[in-house]
Amino acid sequence: MEIINKNYDGFNPNLIKGAKLTKKYNIPILLHQEIEIPNSLVPFDKRNFTNSKHQTLHFYLKDERFQQVIKHPEKYIDKISEFDSVISIDPSLYRDAPMPIELINVYLNRAIAYYMQTKGIKVIPNIRWGRPDSFDYCFLGIERHSIVSIGTLGCIRGKENKYYFELGLNEMINRLQPKIVIVYGGFPNKIFGKFKDRTKFIHFNSEYEKIHRKGVK
Repeated sequence: MEIINKNYDGFNPNLIKGAKLTKKYNIPILLHQEIEIPNSLVPFDKRNFTNSKHQTLHFYLKDERFQQVIKHPEKYIDKISEFDSVISIDPSLYRDAPMPIELINVYLNRAIAYYMQTKGIKVIPNIRWGRPDSFDYCFLGIERHSIVSIGTLGCIRGKENKYYFELGLNEMINRLQPKIVIVYGGFPNKIFGKFKDRTKFIHFNSEYEKIHRKGVK
């Protein structure tokens, strides 16, 4: 008979100690913070290889590269605190994933973001959506009229992906009315041009784009 570790506490409820929760789905509501617009972004897995800490950390990486942050966020607080701010974790929301999986990933995004906030870290909420029914929960817990961030890697390739990305972007702007949207990755005017009169976009090239452009003369 397998014995369950008595110290195991599932999704670590201490992460959201003191948090207010949304009425629907009980998603943690992030705290209000005054956030400065980032000057530059650095991926979490390159945090130890950058010369400047006056940057914003991000998690636009494959999920496995930040699994330890999800499992043990307390171990990374000191290192993350060295940077100006952080964009909250980016667990994948796939259109073909079961709804409970997507809901869990939205919860983890907010729970770890809230935990970081309580440790004095400036957190820019990362917004991720999947299929249209995810709109019911993927924008919860985020303050309206604030600064948010989105990533486009793998989301705007092909007609179908572009369609659903644009659908979600429109819904996000409708619901959150963000003052500023940070965009990490591709930034095609065919998509974003339609929304530039409704919010302010701040674009940052992905690491791949930076490397590729260095080779272009």
